Amino acid sequence: MREYQESLEYKCPFCRKPAPTSEAASRANVMKRIEANDPAAMSQMGICCQRKGDYAGAHKYWAKAAELGHAEAHYNLSVMYSEGYGVGVGRGKKKEWYHLEQAAIGGNLKARYTLGIREGWCSNHNSERANKHLIIAANQGHDDSMKKLKEIYASGMVGKEDFAAALRAHQAAVDATKSPQREVAAEARSKLGGNYGFLYRDLFSHARKQCGENGSVLSLKYLKVENEKKHSRSIRDTRATWDSGSFFGTEVC
Repeated sequence: MREYQESLEYKCPFCRKPAPTSEAASRANVMKRIEANDPAAMSQMGICCQRKGDYAGAHKYWAKAAELGHAEAHYNLSVMYSEGYGVGVGRGKKKEWYHLEQAAIGGNLKARYTLGIREGWCSNHNSERANKHLIIAANQGHDDSMKKLKEIYASGMVGKEDFAAALRAHQAAVDATKSPQREVAAEARSKLGGNYGFLYRDLFSHARKQCGENGSVLSLKYLKVENEKKHSRSIRDTRATWDSGSFFGTEVC
């Protein structure tokens, strides 16, 4: 946020080095982390492969990340086996459930919610187990789980005390994530179209070509002024003001 507010060059929040200015450099950084057995980097590369339709590659990286305990990788593998992406439909039901359960144990709330839905309405029709999964997720601030519990409560399938306790815990979890700094960051992220780290990276790269070495600073000042005008154009519309180059981020892959 400081970089955005003070028109500074964007740097990695961890190593504090300037963000890569090319896709090749970004990918090289991720591969270095993969070689160091970083499960988060493996999971990210799996997402890159999946977006390109390379399901074998996605499975390879997610499987490695899952072996290292990465909950999101477990969840993504469960989706692969559920939908049959690269593994064949109906060929991995046990693996699907295994990865879903491991993801939930690892704290993935999407997985916990999915288990609740599967247990209660899709597979086992076990309302008690379904309610437990949904309550666990709702207690940690998962909105979809709380919405589902409200529906269940209205139909009389969950007790008043359990529902009231989940409602209080959900609100407490949501309140715990609120702060002035987070609100400012959320506003900036919304204005910048979401992934502003990569937005900065590509904007710097293009600005240097158009404006020289000072282009990165000039580009941020331009972007900040445009945002402060509070015009109705989205950040994607703003890209038309540049004659060429990549304005919005292109992801690591």
